[in-house]
Amino acid sequence: MIGVSADGATIEWACRDAKPAYSRDRGATWVAAKGLPQPSETPDWAPVSLRAVADRVNPQKFYGYEMKAGQLFASTDGGQSYVPSEASISSLADYQLVPASIQAVPGVEGDVWVTTGKELYRSTDSGKTFGIVRSVSESYAVGFGKAPAGKTFPAVYLIGKVGEVVGIFRSDDGAETWLRINDDRHQYGSSSLIIGDPRVFGRAYIGTPGRGVIWGEPK
Repeated sequence: MIGVSADGATIEWACRDAKPAYSRDRGATWVAAKGLPQPSETPDWAPVSLRAVADRVNPQKFYGYEMKAGQLFASTDGGQSYVPSEASISSLADYQLVPASIQAVPGVEGDVWVTTGKELYRSTDSGKTFGIVRSVSESYAVGFGKAPAGKTFPAVYLIGKVGEVVGIFRSDDGAETWLRINDDRHQYGSSSLIIGDPRVFGRAYIGTPGRGVIWGEPK
């Protein structure tokens, strides 16, 4: 997983077999980040357990998520060093079988969302605390796109479970309510990546296991 700072100056890299590191010269040299653990040992087919993501506004802020332990980390010095968050998040003992992710909201400093395969978590204070998004039963992937007309907060896209329905959803009110944007005949397998288009409201891109990238938008 690679995170790029909001100003493009810092790259944070969390790979499978090494301590996470950062670069300020576009990858020519790397320095180990302090405070982040080495990723947990994983099978070759499983995702890397440690994720790093940059704040989408403040270039000094980065966030880390160790999926297996359910531990969050935050950096305020451009990814050089991290401190563990006191927030409690579901641990994922079987995380290699469960999609999980961490995403920062474009245009909103300190707004971070975490999917766990179970609860969807959100922090609005740069990872210091996290609350459960109660409108979601299970979360596999989350992403953001252009805001609806007349609103400033981005549209939220979810692969997960709302109520008793598993599907792909969009929220135009900050995850208060959800609109399903697929149907039972179009699940695309165990998709674990979704992102909205930053310039076209309602357009979303979905990463699938073996079916390429699916995209769609409202008719």
